Amino acid sequence: MLPPIAIGAITLGGAYAALGTTIVEKSLTALAMPIGFVWLILLVWVYGAFCMRQRSTVIVAGLCLAIVWGFGNFFVANALVKGLEKPFFGFDPAALEPLDAIVVLGGGTTTNPNAQAQLARSGERIGMAAKLFLAGKADRIICTGTQTYISSEDDLDTSQESKAILLGLAIEPDSIDVIPGANTRQEMLSLKQWLADHPDTQRIGITTSAWHLKRAMRLANSTGIEATPIPADFLTRFPTASPDWIIPSSENIERSALALKEYLAALVGR
Repeated sequence: MLPPIAIGAITLGGAYAALGTTIVEKSLTALAMPIGFVWLILLVWVYGAFCMRQRSTVIVAGLCLAIVWGFGNFFVANALVKGLEKPFFGFDPAALEPLDAIVVLGGGTTTNPNAQAQLARSGERIGMAAKLFLAGKADRIICTGTQTYISSEDDLDTSQESKAILLGLAIEPDSIDVIPGANTRQEMLSLKQWLADHPDTQRIGITTSAWHLKRAMRLANSTGIEATPIPADFLTRFPTASPDWIIPSSENIERSALALKEYLAALVGR
């Protein structure tokens, strides 16, 4: 059996021959990252334990390797998020019927050290709400979200962060409402109360990350809210030649974790 170092050298040599220096440089960088380094250690650990016939160590280390390698792999992570996002493939914002309001769920913003609201990784949901509003697809925007723990008085609630960013895009304050909610279920309960207080608002859309939208709509329906799903921030990617086909990455582990959280929520009815 070839040792992991020899297998790695052969693999990198093949990648260089087929794809050139760029993929080799990316692969070496991936191996230098924390997840890649842990993966490399686990490979050597499993190989060494196998050679020394340490069966229990092989099982434990092999399980750790399988978890890191599996959920950090591009194809596994992509399949997990695709299973959540596929119902919303083909969504066309331009074809959306006019709405009375668009609800943008919290989670797409943060407060920076200068006490200013900024877009986070899932910030496209804010951009989607703003784009549709400015295109005349909705009369108002409802921002949701409450921090469960605030470490500083400068740290804003997510609903206030969303509002601040929308105001910065020249959307009038009278067109923006904020409602509380520390999680999606609480946000839907707050939205139900808001709708009861605003009976003229009949047609609403809910926008959030596409991987989270199935859960949001499930909770909306269970709360008695009828809404149009508006996906944003798709995590499904087209395959391109990359070391994360083999070497696990933190990005893929994060995508896998986000997807697994959604599947777990569906399993327990949340």
